Amino acid sequence: MKCSLKSNRTKIGLFFLSVNALVTLSLSLTQEETFGFDSECWQLGPGSRIEEFLGRQALTGGASLKDIDFGNGVIEVDLACKPGRVFPGIMFRVVDESNYEEFYVRPHKSGQPDALQYTPVFNGLSAWQLYYGEGFTGTWTFPLNQWIHIKMEIKGTQARIFIGEAKNPALVIKELKHGSVKGGIGLKVTGPIGLTYFSNFKYRHDESLQFEPPPSTEIPYGMINEWELSQGIKYNLIDLKKYPSQQQINEVKWRKIKSESSGLINVSRYVKKGPVVPDCILARTIIQSDRDKSIPLQFGYSDIVGIFLNGQPLFYGRNLFRLRDSFFQGLVGLYDTVYLPLRDGKNELLLILAESMGGWGFIARMGDAVYLHEKMTKQWEISHELSYPETVVFDEKRNSLYISNFYSDTLQYISKVDLEGNVVELEWIKGLIQPTGMAIAGDTLFVVERRNLVEIDITSGDMKKYPISTPGFPNDIAVDENGNIYITDGQARQIKKFISGEFSIWKSGNEFAQVNGIHYSEGKLYVGVAGDSTVKSIDVNTGEMKTIAQLDPGAIIDGMETDEAGNLIVSDYNGKLYLIKTSGEKTLLIDSTAPTQYLANFAYIPGKNLLIIPTLNDNRIIAYKLK
Repeated sequence: MKCSLKSNRTKIGLFFLSVNALVTLSLSLTQEETFGFDSECWQLGPGSRIEEFLGRQALTGGASLKDIDFGNGVIEVDLACKPGRVFPGIMFRVVDESNYEEFYVRPHKSGQPDALQYTPVFNGLSAWQLYYGEGFTGTWTFPLNQWIHIKMEIKGTQARIFIGEAKNPALVIKELKHGSVKGGIGLKVTGPIGLTYFSNFKYRHDESLQFEPPPSTEIPYGMINEWELSQGIKYNLIDLKKYPSQQQINEVKWRKIKSESSGLINVSRYVKKGPVVPDCILARTIIQSDRDKSIPLQFGYSDIVGIFLNGQPLFYGRNLFRLRDSFFQGLVGLYDTVYLPLRDGKNELLLILAESMGGWGFIARMGDAVYLHEKMTKQWEISHELSYPETVVFDEKRNSLYISNFYSDTLQYISKVDLEGNVVELEWIKGLIQPTGMAIAGDTLFVVERRNLVEIDITSGDMKKYPISTPGFPNDIAVDENGNIYITDGQARQIKKFISGEFSIWKSGNEFAQVNGIHYSEGKLYVGVAGDSTVKSIDVNTGEMKTIAQLDPGAIIDGMETDEAGNLIVSDYNGKLYLIKTSGEKTLLIDSTAPTQYLANFAYIPGKNLLIIPTLNDNRIIAYKLK
């Protein structure tokens, strides 16, 4: 097959990269074809070669296709690996030799959470220390000396990777960081040539691919997302432990920037790092304070940082790959905290940040930031009197609150609290084993503990326990108007039903993976499923199930109640509370994720519009009024 130039093309320099070697060339390629690597449509990199491996003519090393303008479509290739530490992958939407999207595998980390990696490359810097976890890294087990098929589907700002014959993607990329650009395609190997081989490469343009809508890109509350960045400064010209003016660094050119949707600043988007020695940048922002006070600053960085407030040093740290031990990755996240002694008025926060390899970036958040919707007003708080409060229920008949305490030195207990926040009886009901969900029916309080359903006579305090059949982690409970009891079990992926002293499996399957919160109202059970971060409704008569709302990835849907209008009030244990209308429209009422103030299984008191929220290991009960 012969490649010919297209008369209407726009030439884009494409390149291969194999052990940091770059080559550019611009020709053209026909579509819907499989191209052997001996085709003139490929430009091979230095040291790359074509040889037989596992019965095929294969490429070992890197190569790039010539004159490709690829946006949406499918890329496929077979990959085989020998033992050894090496990083083979696919470059796509290559704008130039320093800016492209990249997917690669770590066959030497087979079966580990980062065996698969997506990262953007800006200004020549791969940023795997900045991009990891859901949407960036994935698990796969790679057999050695065997051909494995890799297929990438790309559309807009999203992509997914299928490996082998699996029908479900091994990695779903929810946000391609270069956006919906077009560019070239190449194969890349970082590491020794001769350890990995490519064969059966093909690609096609395809605008018909379908993806779920991309997730919300709202910046988490409390993130510092507006900064000014300087130009690059050579590492040997600066002392990260001294404020810039103390070392005659005065000619700084500042550039205003905003963070990515996560709050992350990827410095390489704006500044090109030097090829060998580390480079530095200065980053600054202004924090306005209404008085003199000390607040926590949560932050992460790569690789070396000095932090200054109003010209005074606060922190110096090093977070380089393998610095602390052979397994240390140097990933960037909100893993460190320093306290800022703010003064009344404007305060300058300044970072000096040096990069060595793996990603040049930082992230910072005000650690005391709690968002309250304008309709939410805090009423009272019980702090550190209880012991890991997990669930609150309201006893309308007795105008009391009952609170399950999940941990204590011996057996656990239920506390009784009044509506003004006074602990009436700390150990009202004793002798339970890690109680979680609770529900009231008449004069009976039902409590879920680790292996039993506990029935408590509220008047006498008498208890009766029913062993739960094949328990995984029984959690929350709801009772319908007919006295049927429903218990969620996230580990078993089940909703169990209890009636007339007998348990049965009412619902089960992958759609109930990590099911947690459950609430009954007007013929429907509402359940929160952490496996896919959804709130679902189930008709108790017909079994019909619908998805009501989708929360943030990683949401642990714990508490659920309905208000007088039939709206759901839902807590994500991570620190968010939502009002969800029957249409699925969500309103954020609370965001306490910055201070890591969890929101567990709460109670709603109709008429008074009170929300009584336990925080589990933060050991608080907080009451809010919803206007």
